[in-house]
Amino acid sequence: MWRYQIRLVRAGVEVIESYRFLWCPIANRIAELPIPRDKQLRRGIEETLNRIKTEAEQASD
Repeated sequence: MWRYQIRLVRAGVEVIESYRFLWCPIANRIAELPIPRDKQLRRGIEETLNRIKTEAEQASD
């Protein structure tokens, strides 16, 4: 489960992204181990931050 905390700070806005891993069968976890997820996760973080930024800017207009 993903969670986002957004708060105002002196320099602007701070966004904290966190997640809680929910249980899944061990066979699924083992099957996913060799799959590199770094690029996928970084791309997802960037997309999410861009969406949050867009929504925040539209709300302030």
